[in-house]
Amino acid sequence: MKSGKLIITNIFSWAVCALLAVTLTANKVADDDTKKEENEKVITVDKLVHDFKTIKELDGEVKTTFTFTNKMDTPFSIDKVIAQCGCSKTTWTKTPIEPGKTGEVEVVFDPNGLYGVFDKNLTVVTNGTPNRITIKVKGIIE
Repeated sequence: MKSGKLIITNIFSWAVCALLAVTLTANKVADDDTKKEENEKVITVDKLVHDFKTIKELDGEVKTTFTFTNKMDTPFSIDKVIAQCGCSKTTWTKTPIEPGKTGEVEVVFDPNGLYGVFDKNLTVVTNGTPNRITIKVKGIIE
């Protein structure tokens, strides 16, 4: 008789453990889905790095545009863009960017007086999520 009770106790214990494991897994999946949903409600950018490849100093300024998409539920603004050096000038969308819409940061790089490899960071400051996004221009100046 004791062995029968032991078998039933073991079966019950395994069933409780299995139920607990299923519950914990379901909660983790729900948490992961929530985090994924939160991560989708952010500002995205079409590229973080623009490689100008090889440019010639004598050819003058080169430019590129970074496009920011509002995937949040509320508008956001690009408050400022901080360039690493004076060789990069920026302009950006000054009006609020509505949900689902895009804004731009244009970067003009001036190679005058420079030679060799360049790799310049720019920090885009927003009132959205994330509130700081680092973009980069790079290349080689001949």
